[in-house]
Amino acid sequence: MTPDSRKPNPSDESQADHLSDALQHLSSAVESESIATGAAKGLVYSVMETLGTLIGDPDLPEHARS
Repeated sequence: MTPDSRKPNPSDESQADHLSDALQHLSSAVESESIATGAAKGLVYSVMETLGTLIGDPDLPEHARS
């Protein structure tokens, strides 16, 4: 697949910062009770599934639980 030259190619560090910011936002939402804890856990699990798929470890959520 040819990359789209119109889209910026963010660095790995930038992507890690975005992930960190997203998790911090989620944590703040739980602390301020603007989102249910169960919903936050579901979102984190979904992120871990996606990350596992991207790095080639589809069992990543199971590894994280143990």
